[in-house]
Amino acid sequence: MELTKNRLTTSILKASKYIQFTIDDDFNIPDSREDVDKVIMSRGNVIVENTDVLEGRIVVSGIVVFKILYQSASGEEDSDSDKGDVPVVCFESEIPFEESVVVEDPHEEIKPGDRVDGTYTLEDLYITVINSRKIEVRGLVGMKLAVYDRASIEAAVDVANASGISCCYKKFSCTNMVTSCKDMIKVKEEIQLPASKPNINRLIWDEVSFRKFDMKPMNGSISVSFEMELFAIYKGEEEGTPLSFVNVTKEINSSIECPGVYEDMILDGFVTPGKGNVTVKQDSDGEDRIIYVEYNLAAEARVYEDRDINILEDMFSGTANIEPVREEFRYETLRVKNNARTKITRKERLKSSAPGILQILFVCGDCDIDSVKLMDDHIEISGAVRAYIVYVSNDDTRPIFQIEAVLPYTYNVETVQLKDDDSVRITPGVDAITADLINNDEVEIKCVVAMDVTAFARNSCSLITDTKILPVDMDKKAAVPGITGYVVKEGDTVYNLARTYYSSVDSIIKMNNLGEGDIKTGDRIIIVKCP
Repeated sequence: MELTKNRLTTSILKASKYIQFTIDDDFNIPDSREDVDKVIMSRGNVIVENTDVLEGRIVVSGIVVFKILYQSASGEEDSDSDKGDVPVVCFESEIPFEESVVVEDPHEEIKPGDRVDGTYTLEDLYITVINSRKIEVRGLVGMKLAVYDRASIEAAVDVANASGISCCYKKFSCTNMVTSCKDMIKVKEEIQLPASKPNINRLIWDEVSFRKFDMKPMNGSISVSFEMELFAIYKGEEEGTPLSFVNVTKEINSSIECPGVYEDMILDGFVTPGKGNVTVKQDSDGEDRIIYVEYNLAAEARVYEDRDINILEDMFSGTANIEPVREEFRYETLRVKNNARTKITRKERLKSSAPGILQILFVCGDCDIDSVKLMDDHIEISGAVRAYIVYVSNDDTRPIFQIEAVLPYTYNVETVQLKDDDSVRITPGVDAITADLINNDEVEIKCVVAMDVTAFARNSCSLITDTKILPVDMDKKAAVPGITGYVVKEGDTVYNLARTYYSSVDSIIKMNNLGEGDIKTGDRIIIVKCP
């Protein structure tokens, strides 16, 4: 007798935890930069460099990179700028961090080898000018960690090379994890200045954002497409010219290798922007008219397929005592995969302290989730989009200004009915955001928010992985009559009756001409014991 087995692999959520921690540091402005008068705008990003899984805890280390655009108090942009120009200067640096997070799993302890998925956001960034040569940087980092255990089992689905053995099967459905892969997408893009723009003397500010990520399984690979937007402020070559601005969006298509993947499989993946660099290059005429963007994006994907198979639930023989060896298997089944989109519109009036708007230069935004409620047929998601609008003002002393606006939302994503212990992951994002000028002190902000929802149901099942052959209890077998006339009762099956009376399924079917082996309450059948 030999068991025919099928390998099942799953990734089960063991535990998740959300924490917040603060960063705080002081920075001196380098001697090569002008004195700080006012901070115009600031940006920051969390970059995780290492994640160590230890016994019962996770150590996450990385950096928070930030940059500020400030107005100088000196009256000059730099040493060779024209007197009287209102200067703007960029300063950037980073703050390292290391956080140890205790994560508890009710079933088993977190251990090395477990996979950790993390979402890291800079929820707040505060810049305080201490004096003209020193600033204080404070931030609030949000970190959501999910710990997964990849489990595999060789489950018995049939018995080969064994006569006289009756088997009972049952249907088994799960979402089988085919493979997982991770790779680095290297973005290298050249942005050519429009003919109407002057040559670049020096880049003052650059901001690169990525959005509209779309990952699809292909045969042997995963395609990754997204949009890259560049906003840059630069000083032209000609003396006395005002600052110039560039805002360009490009579509990028890439892919990562992933052997064993096919187009009809289920993909759960995400892309995380990392470190990057923006420089100026010369064009074919030797003029500084190309902005070169180089960024690294970490792509990670898990590929699944739904499996519906018949597995071996039980077996017996009238001539041997077969004892199945069972193993408990925790697994997940995909319940929801929904890439939802919703639109948000809001009018925002400038504060009295903000200068009026002449021209909107750039708009960007971040999406935060405040609460998630599981309802009967949908998930209620509430949160807010934080929008940042950079514009040219009508105040010559503050030519570039930024305002922030908060766009609250509540969105219902249609789903099947979910349970509280289901594994639900929601990845928010801003697919598009614009701001239209109503008048010089009011704007209308429109954005499209993406909610990528994935939900798995957590289950467990006892599966046969091996057998033990033991001697038959001959006294017990001898007590069973050789031939039994039986009236079928409610709940009886041919398999159970054959097991009870030391017969076989085939014997009962043939003896009673049952065809497919179906019996119903009240049927009269004959059961013959195996020798």
